[in-house]
Amino acid sequence: MLISNYRILKCQFVLIYESRNSTRIRRRRMTTANMLISVNNQGIPIMGNRNTGQWIPSLNDGKWGLGTFYLDGVPLGEPISFFLEEDSVGKQFCAQQYEIVENTEKKGKIHFWGKDEKLSLHIYASISASSPAIIFEYELDPIHPIYHRVFISIPFYTSEAVFMKYPYEDTLFGKEGKRWCIDTDISRAPVILGCEKLNGQEVYLSAGYHLEDEFYAAHVEIDSQNTPEAPFRLYSPFKGMARALDLQCITELELLRVELTKEKEESIKNFRFLVSMGHSQYECLKGYIDNCGYNKDTSIRYSIHRAVEMLMDMYKNAPGYIPGKGYTQLIRTDTGRYDTTVPHGWYSKYICPGPQVQLGYELYRYWCRHREETWARERAFEMADFLVSQQLSSGQYTIYNTDMGTLYQSNSEDMQSEELFGFYYNIGDMNLGAHHLYMLYDEVLKTEGIDKREWKEAAQKCILFAVNMTEEDGSLGRNYNINGKCDKYAPAISEALLAMDYMYADTGDEKIHNTQLRIEKWLYQNFVHTNNWADGCMDGGAWVGGGKPPKNNDAIGIMGFMCYCAQMHIRTGEERYLQMAKDAFAYQWAAVIPVQIPGFTHETRGLVREQDFYSAYDLPMRINDYVDCLPYLSKVTGDPLFMQFFRIILQTEMDYQEKNFDYKGIHIGLECSYEGREPIDKLGERNSVYIIRFAALFLKAVNSPLNLMYVGGPDWGIGLDYNLPFNPCIGKDMPYILSCTGMVRNLTWDPDNKIIHIWTYDTENDSTTLELVWNSCPFPVENAKIITSDGEWPAAELYQNESDTLTIVSSNTSAPSKMIELLLDSRTLLNN
Repeated sequence: MLISNYRILKCQFVLIYESRNSTRIRRRRMTTANMLISVNNQGIPIMGNRNTGQWIPSLNDGKWGLGTFYLDGVPLGEPISFFLEEDSVGKQFCAQQYEIVENTEKKGKIHFWGKDEKLSLHIYASISASSPAIIFEYELDPIHPIYHRVFISIPFYTSEAVFMKYPYEDTLFGKEGKRWCIDTDISRAPVILGCEKLNGQEVYLSAGYHLEDEFYAAHVEIDSQNTPEAPFRLYSPFKGMARALDLQCITELELLRVELTKEKEESIKNFRFLVSMGHSQYECLKGYIDNCGYNKDTSIRYSIHRAVEMLMDMYKNAPGYIPGKGYTQLIRTDTGRYDTTVPHGWYSKYICPGPQVQLGYELYRYWCRHREETWARERAFEMADFLVSQQLSSGQYTIYNTDMGTLYQSNSEDMQSEELFGFYYNIGDMNLGAHHLYMLYDEVLKTEGIDKREWKEAAQKCILFAVNMTEEDGSLGRNYNINGKCDKYAPAISEALLAMDYMYADTGDEKIHNTQLRIEKWLYQNFVHTNNWADGCMDGGAWVGGGKPPKNNDAIGIMGFMCYCAQMHIRTGEERYLQMAKDAFAYQWAAVIPVQIPGFTHETRGLVREQDFYSAYDLPMRINDYVDCLPYLSKVTGDPLFMQFFRIILQTEMDYQEKNFDYKGIHIGLECSYEGREPIDKLGERNSVYIIRFAALFLKAVNSPLNLMYVGGPDWGIGLDYNLPFNPCIGKDMPYILSCTGMVRNLTWDPDNKIIHIWTYDTENDSTTLELVWNSCPFPVENAKIITSDGEWPAAELYQNESDTLTIVSSNTSAPSKMIELLLDSRTLLNN
């Protein structure tokens, strides 16, 4: 027996013995039981803990393999006896030795290595205490050429699978016995996700590539047919491996003597992948997101206020506004009128009464802040009245053709599928309009005392149409015809849920509420839970292929469902709504472009392939997807990811705001390559911009009561469109700012006088509302005082014990800056 290694490592020392058939740990000492790596009686290292999951490699006849992963002590798949396999040939590669490189309470790292015939391999596995993800780094040296891709098999029990998913592909279910072969691309996150039910509990496992590597050149497979115990395969991003010719067929000793340093380095192939697990989809994918190299920062182009002002200038001055009716969906950036010369130009000539009332609501609120802009109020009223005039007695309404001056009629020139003829009363559009018409009614009544009863009645009539169309099992169709028959069931119907909830809050009608809950359950079980997002486009994706359209994968409606869940969490406090919103967000993140594509002049993070039938790379706020719940989710979960994503997609949206011509609407996004799988650096749909949906939804996102200009935690803070000029943490166990409706411009701590100084800023509103968490502050809240320009109050009067927060309103009618001072011990001031 030969001692091959002896190392004194961080917090431990290890003696490694190598025999002909095995490697074993002879002696080991740990300084604490909380370290992230332990070794069992067989000498096998165990990485992780029961709370974050565990990884245990396999050991057979002295050969180490990937093993399997555990959650709550339950294996998530059968152990894999090798680390790597060459495709077609079937050669499986193992390691012979390992060492624990680092082992603390915060981080663990293990190094496996060895030579297996024609491949020398070094494998590093690492984990941090804050994440369930295991990061694997493979360093491969081909002693002899390898002519096929190598792959890693990920253990997973297909027989227990609830679903298996790769973004933007059909959801696979375990018993189907199907196989997916997917070449990765840059338009979606390169991660496979699976959910399995073990011991009556659902658990999740994901495996994906590192975003700083060439993940877009790899290949993945989900094969539940041939390898049901390890259906997930991650292939290397390189097709084969070979050393430089001068380095082939030489011994290790000869290799040490040669001076071909550059050739040595270039011969070695490296790639990384991550495996994460969790009790929920969000927990599992969050482990991947936090460790895959995803850049959560963004550059600020200009302020949201400036973007809004440019949009409002466009709405005010575009000559394409049709008095008494409203705006068409698109206008040309140079003329401000609709344009039918562009591909799919027929979108341009239509007025969409539902989505444009969402804009009308924003225009009215704009007038409330700027009373001199009377045009905004007038047009809001006209658009609301136009919706009412277009409504049928059943409550239905559809889009309006400005060319013909008639309601939309589908015909063979528009689409070539009889399956779609006549089904143009879209549940999403109708309820988006009804919801905002209802809110506009309430806003006008509250602000001006005007009772536009016909608006409320029209809104209720439309919502009740959706209630009446809902089946006993909760199913609600995508589009309906004049006779009340639907064309297809699809998940993009959250607008109906939001509208029903609003009407229920107003009327207390239990039939509406019960219908809402039935739809919610049906929608979640059939689509949301399994990420089965498809067929959300209201016109069937403009299908012209003839016959019955096939499944049309998309990511439409995800964020609308998130916002519904956030609203329900606010209203009910039920934790399940928060969990559903988080899980939906996790898949939304996986479905968008996760990186800035090198060399592109346009921003790409957050763009999403529109659908299978039309491969534009859209901005995230498209169709009826609104995203204003994201700051709220960061506030209530303490996780900055939601706010970081919101900040990224807002800046991406602003990057596509027209820059050169007068009418600064928002472009759709980018065109696709001729393969359809990735975008090219060219604006889609030429010189037309969306002023309904895209631009209007941007206004909703930044003006929503759920939107916050600042969200923070004990050691972090995020400004929505600005970088913080201060440290959000003023000390351990000290109060911190949780949220603010305006910009937080400064935060300082005066330890001598025990005063926290805060300055907020808002150009649109006279006051800002700030929430401060007391955070186990050593100073009793009973002795603290709040000072603003409005006066002084004992902090205890503003303190909410259940949430440990102070809610402080600060006003300044003469300037945008607002001052807040918090005297932690008002007795100090008196003594001074």
